[in-house]
Amino acid sequence: MPRFVLLFCVEGSDLHDVAEPIRRDLDQLVASTPWSRTTCVLDEIAPRDSTMQPADLPDWELGVYHELPDDLQSDHEWYSEVERIAAGILRIAAATGRTFAVALADTQSDVTEDIGYLTAERDLAKLRRALGVPSRGA
Repeated sequence: MPRFVLLFCVEGSDLHDVAEPIRRDLDQLVASTPWSRTTCVLDEIAPRDSTMQPADLPDWELGVYHELPDDLQSDHEWYSEVERIAAGILRIAAATGRTFAVALADTQSDVTEDIGYLTAERDLAKLRRALGVPSRGA
């Protein structure tokens, strides 16, 4: 199991009207490239629990799972794949009007850190900084 996993997930649980086209676009994004690390589409609806009210929607994780190297500081060649995924996510977000959240999961500590949202090209710089990747030309 990899130590670090990057998650790109559609924000919200009210996805019934948009899930099919988003899932199709995510499938195309993942299939478009032979990734060097495991990359797959997430599509999981959490079961309802006793704390939920009748009108509450269960959590729905719809997005992309991408494994990262165990040593994020070794070299940063892996980041080009993250950029390709993020660019695809931005295209899907623009086409659907939905926001995607980005999180970094550490499977050893079982801690997931929210990085932010991908809504525009400028968010790629924030993602780069959050992952400790130097700016281009630095």
